[in-house]
Amino acid sequence: MALTFIGKSPNPLPLPPGLQLDPRRYVGITGPPAAQRSPTPSRVRVRYQITKPDGRIKPETQDVELIGLVEDLERCTVQQLIMLLHQHGPRSLQLLSSRHPIELRYHGETLAPEKLLSDYALKNNSELQVVIKPSLPDCEVRVRNTAAADTSITRLRLSSHKLVTPLCVEQLTPDQTVADVKARLRQMMVSTPMWLVRGPTPPVAAPPPIQLTQKDGSVFEVRVGDQFGKPEGGGGGGGKGKKGEGAQLKRASDGVLIEQAILEPELWQLTLNDPEDKLFNILHQGAVLPDEALLSACGLVNNEMLYLNFKAPWEPDEPLLPAKADKKGKKKK
Repeated sequence: MALTFIGKSPNPLPLPPGLQLDPRRYVGITGPPAAQRSPTPSRVRVRYQITKPDGRIKPETQDVELIGLVEDLERCTVQQLIMLLHQHGPRSLQLLSSRHPIELRYHGETLAPEKLLSDYALKNNSELQVVIKPSLPDCEVRVRNTAAADTSITRLRLSSHKLVTPLCVEQLTPDQTVADVKARLRQMMVSTPMWLVRGPTPPVAAPPPIQLTQKDGSVFEVRVGDQFGKPEGGGGGGGKGKKGEGAQLKRASDGVLIEQAILEPELWQLTLNDPEDKLFNILHQGAVLPDEALLSACGLVNNEMLYLNFKAPWEPDEPLLPAKADKKGKKKK
């Protein structure tokens, strides 16, 4: 039997006594009033999808801490959070080119890059969905006025197949040259030292893993090319200095700590200051950027991902390319 109500229908689910709803869910363009504005969360969870080596797509989540990474947490914008994902987010997002526009969505609603995080009533551990758009071509980069097409270069990232995490060079200007970026990289290697596990000489095709025995008798296995650095907060566990007793190093791939004294004989410090390294170059889209070229003339965008090439002492020399043959089969002189 259907019931028909004339006038105002009764509330089928009355609120229990003492229960109050929070009507601060914001959907709009002007933002909520200051009295109803939620505090900015100190931690958010991002959800993204990665492609496994077997071709399957798998969703992943990762927590991103904002405390210590943002100067003014209450004034943190959505665009600043996207920049933090490029620097401190999942490795797949760290290696992503800034030419791919990124959108953050909360319950299906796209967050405007210029808005504050507090405008969307986010709470701690709120899950944001990361949506990656196709890469912008050069012709569209020059026309579109978006965060992915920002040509005012202040920050560049450099990745390499020999390094686990990309290197970030900040406080740049468009009138600086590629040589200035290389000089900044050398300074970074002094202030933030980095080591790689040394390979055998002469080099072999597949070097075996290296077994290291720690003081407690446990065996630690490293491989040629493993990247190590100082853990956050100083020289290592116990606050010792670089060479002090008990100093530890952190493996970049999994964050495992190991005593530096045990690793020392197997390490090679990356300085990028070897005058004999003719392969120390910065590449963009497969082309080597000349040292005298201005950053503004290289077709770069802000937070661009470049490629860093260098030669380790144990790596073999690159073979010379064979001479091209003409149509008759004779080699050109």
